Amino acid sequence: MARPLASATWLAQALSRRPPISPHAHAPADASSSRVRLLDASFLVPLRMRLPAAHAIDSLSASFKRVFSVPLSAADNAPASALADSPEDIEYFDSSDDEICMRDVGLDYAQANSLQYFHSQAIERFSRARIREAQFFNLATISDSLRSFPLLAPSSEDFAYAMDKLDITNDDHVVVYDSLGIRSSPRAWWLFKLMGHDKVSVLNGGLPEWIKLGLPVDTEPAAESVAAARETSYQFSEQPKYMARMRNEMLIEFHPFLAIVSDLMDAKRPVILDVRAPERYYGVGPEPLVTSKKLGTIPTAINIHWREFLDEQTGLMKHPMDIIRVFKENGRRVDLDKDIIVFGSKFLTSRERKQDDGISASVACLSLEMLGKTTGVTMYDAGWAEWSSQYESIVMRKRPPSS
Repeated sequence: MARPLASATWLAQALSRRPPISPHAHAPADASSSRVRLLDASFLVPLRMRLPAAHAIDSLSASFKRVFSVPLSAADNAPASALADSPEDIEYFDSSDDEICMRDVGLDYAQANSLQYFHSQAIERFSRARIREAQFFNLATISDSLRSFPLLAPSSEDFAYAMDKLDITNDDHVVVYDSLGIRSSPRAWWLFKLMGHDKVSVLNGGLPEWIKLGLPVDTEPAAESVAAARETSYQFSEQPKYMARMRNEMLIEFHPFLAIVSDLMDAKRPVILDVRAPERYYGVGPEPLVTSKKLGTIPTAINIHWREFLDEQTGLMKHPMDIIRVFKENGRRVDLDKDIIVFGSKFLTSRERKQDDGISASVACLSLEMLGKTTGVTMYDAGWAEWSSQYESIVMRKRPPSS
């Protein structure tokens, strides 16, 4: 099992100790178990731009292409800004510190005319600047295309075919990073862990830390890697070489989760972590829900905003001792010996916009692994979007602490 975090200096030394590997060259039969493979898992779609309609068209296009080997052209023009935000909402989301905001990406709202635009931006940035030998891990396509919520975990078979395309073997030590530091790379790390691949690490600080230390960046055109990153079809006629063994205990669905929340007498009740921003946890943020109008959080949930696990000055993950303080301070007193269920900020707004929780929740899962908690951590992948839209779900409203 690899350490959850890899430093930039360690990675540079690991890369210098072996000859270059062609991104699409087949691994030799006797490939060393220490072979390091780099994946850029950048995902630049801001929270408010993840439209269910656009995601549905993307998913339909991917499924259509897999079956008929031809694209569904409508997906290329899926409007991400067809339903305009108010100026107040734009300012809020652009300055919000939840996950990926427009200011992080460095793009103007007026440029964002399609969901495909943001996917393309991540791939184009990868093409312009990347760590040597890195390939692009496309979170937008390595996901469950048959469900309505975006970025849910894919099936083990879909993940295996995607790894075959990237020439990743079960023996490889995979290092994932992203261009914004610690944003979407923990999600890729979590997916590998979910699929039974323990030799996986997150590059601490991502590409910004790599550049800050003056380490080399490949800026040569990467036409082959970019073409592979845009590809979404798989060869279902052949058995995948990569063996993905999904750890179902790392995921929980709505009804089993509801049963846990409803059982007030269970002495072994797990800890529930809500990693959304505090204003959403307390139900005072600008997120009027379109279906059930439910605001607040899941009963007994403890709020720890995912950014609390990051060092504000450096953008690196905090030291394990500081992470323990995050779990224990401010009256939280999280019992780390108990099982823990994590969920994040996915929700539906009054304009039927979806926001994803898998990215932010994965940062919490990474933090727990850094403390040595390798079992007993489960993610509610559908998150607040599903919970708040279900008639039978239970919510809790807390009074925000006085300033």
